This record gives sequence, C-alpha cells and structure tokens, in this order.
Amino acid sequence: MCASCGGFFDLLKLQEKLTALEARMAAPDFWNNRERAQGDVDEVSRLRSLINPFHELEREIEDFDALHQLASEEKNESHRAQADREVLSEHDRLMHKLEEFELRQFLSGESDRSNAFITIHSGAGGTESCD
Repeated sequence: MCASCGGFFDLLKLQEKLTALEARMAAPDFWNNRERAQGDVDEVSRLRSLINPFHELEREIEDFDALHQLASEEKNESHRAQADREVLSEHDRLMHKLEEFELRQFLSGESDRSNAFITIHSGAGGTESCD
C-alpha cells in the first residue's frame, strides 16, 4: 500500500485482481464471450498500467538509497560535493516522479479515462452583471 496515498493505492488488492483476471484469461473458453473477454483484457491493461509504474518507482527509490549511501561514504571532498549534487538532483527527479504517480492514481478510476464535454453558457450571473 502506498503510505503517502493514505491507503488509496492498495497494491496487494490490485495484484490479486490482476492474478485472478490472468487466470481467467488462461482458460480455454475465455474468448467464448467476446464482450466479457475484451472487458477483461482492458482491465488487465489498466491494472498493469497502475502496478508496473509502482514497481519501477520502488526500484528507483532503492537505487537512490544506494546512491545516497555511497555519497555519504565518500572521503574525497571534491568527489563528495559532486556526489551530493547528484543525490540532490536524483532526489528532485524522484519527488517529481512520485507526484506524477500519485496524480495518476487519483485519476485512475473507471470513469476517469473517459472523455467529457464541458459546455459554458453565458448569461446573467449575479447582481454585478445587471449594472
């Protein structure tokens, strides 16, 4: 579960759902009902698009921890300064990537990928508009 998302992103639940759908897709009669099959394929794609970036981000954070550890062990001052700059740059990049990930999770609902039409109508709108 993503702690910073406050439980919004339940990785275990998503992985269980993905595993169940993949097992259903492996059945020999999966394509007998094409409409349901296509819905399952779309759902598997959606779940993978949520889970895979999480694992990628998790791996990058582990790499960042290793980089930070190596930088803190550097004895040479000039190398240490360069390593600190790299750590800071990588930290900023990971924070930006985490913010993008969280936004994608908030906008990952069933209806969030659908199109929307917004219509704006002009007209009288309050006491100032009558002046």
